[in-house]
Amino acid sequence: GICIANSPTVPHKEMRIAKSAGLRSTVNDLIEETGFLKTEVDFVSQAIDDLQSEAHALVEVEQDLRKIVAKEHTNVNTFVNLVNENEMVLNQMKSMLREMFVASMAKIIIRSDTD
Repeated sequence: GICIANSPTVPHKEMRIAKSAGLRSTVNDLIEETGFLKTEVDFVSQAIDDLQSEAHALVEVEQDLRKIVAKEHTNVNTFVNLVNENEMVLNQMKSMLREMFVASMAKIIIRSDTD
């Protein structure tokens, strides 16, 4: 008699247990995801701090460049053009140094080759 009386409640309780296990698994997954997200938030926070430091340094550089431009009685565009021209000259110098190095190495190899 008791078994027959309890039989309707067994599927209901089994369903609750199954849902409970599913919920437990979902909660565990969410806890794991929360840990991952905390790590990501920390990483992004550090990146923001680093970028703010860089931005502050760049503001100081910009102020220094404006002082130079004002001191030289020129405008920013002229100054930027001079910087770009300087970069081109430096690149040409670097290229010439490479060529001189290759020529020097070839000269050394030819001198050392006694065959």
